[in-house]
Amino acid sequence: MIKVIKNHIEFLKIFEQFLSTNDERLKKFSFNDKLLFNNYQYGFGVDLESLMSFWSNPSNFKSCRIAYVEEHNCEINSVIWWIKSFNEKIGKKILMQYIWLSFDPKNSIRLLNDGLRFAKDNNFDGVVIGNTFENKKLKNFLIKKGFQTDPEIFYKKN
Repeated sequence: MIKVIKNHIEFLKIFEQFLSTNDERLKKFSFNDKLLFNNYQYGFGVDLESLMSFWSNPSNFKSCRIAYVEEHNCEINSVIWWIKSFNEKIGKKILMQYIWLSFDPKNSIRLLNDGLRFAKDNNFDGVVIGNTFENKKLKNFLIKKGFQTDPEIFYKKN
């Protein structure tokens, strides 16, 4: 069953539950031989303390939508985290995928479709989804769903 985190207090509880449920898997989770937490974005690893600190603030939490699948035994193995934003450069309301992590491919698609439905039902002008690990299956799936690619992003660590 897909559930949505309602507030910053519930976020802390669910976040802890997800981490404890998947502790071992997260430590060794990789895609294309890249460890997820060591080289997640722009060559940096995920900082769990920073995530928890920032998003547990009620004003920050208002701009996100976190959906997850709770299994029958109360385990959470799949989550998709969206940021609701207004892009002032183009004057459009955009729903952006922030973190998408699933240990069950079936749940991944269910969560994605739930987010696309949410965007449509809430009059978002566009949806942005990243493909950080250059997953060919995801790329093909998104193209079939009508997504287009934007120019490459370049980054440099200082």
